[in-house]
Amino acid sequence: MESPTAIPKHIINTVYRILGNMDEKKKPCDDFWLHSCGGYIESHPYKERQDYRREMGVKAEMQDSTDEEVIRLLKETTTESTIEPVKMVRKFYRSCTDKVTIEKTMKSFMYGLSEKLGGVPIFTGNKYSSDHATTLRTLISVTGELPWLQYYILDDPKSNHTIIRLRLKLNCNVYILLRTITTIGLMFGSPDRVDKILNFCRQTSQMQVLPMDDNFFNGKIYRESDITQHLPSLDLVSLFKYIVNTSSKPASSFLL
Repeated sequence: MESPTAIPKHIINTVYRILGNMDEKKKPCDDFWLHSCGGYIESHPYKERQDYRREMGVKAEMQDSTDEEVIRLLKETTTESTIEPVKMVRKFYRSCTDKVTIEKTMKSFMYGLSEKLGGVPIFTGNKYSSDHATTLRTLISVTGELPWLQYYILDDPKSNHTIIRLRLKLNCNVYILLRTITTIGLMFGSPDRVDKILNFCRQTSQMQVLPMDDNFFNGKIYRESDITQHLPSLDLVSLFKYIVNTSSKPASSFLL
């Protein structure tokens, strides 16, 4: 007797989601597409934005199961009959997951980098800088970017005050948000520092928004005084001016 074929987990999960979203109001003989899964697929499009963030959709819902299957294939034993591209990919994967070798080769480099950033708790314990502005300045000088924000700095022709335009880069996807918070925790240490970052997000949402220029149509624009009042501990105004002064880009078009 032939043994039954095991159905992969990701196939079962996908079928379950599709069956749960069948539209029984639509008659299959009239429109089988909408009756079966068409409505669900149309309402869950896969979009690739300019900043390459995945939106929730059919592909996103299958991503975890797909990743599990790919990892399983990468872990399989390589044989003589394995084609060369697969051998190379498996070798690369194993080199990336070889923690012992990575620790030997990367330890000194990561310690040096963490010192430049003012100390990263995961490497240096509690020896880290408590000055957020200094830490962010150093982070920018090393990585070339400011985490979690996109911004412009420009002059207000009416008042000659610096105006700062912010746009949070935090993704609303729960998994990505939690991963971002975890990263912040590793960078800044104790949980209360993570709370400070989240409070920063809340505070920026409460600040007064200025009318937006046609050239700055996506985001929020704030006056320097608002930034100083709501977020004094981060010293963002000084930080942004530092970025502009050390950049070759003109202030009116500076975007990170």
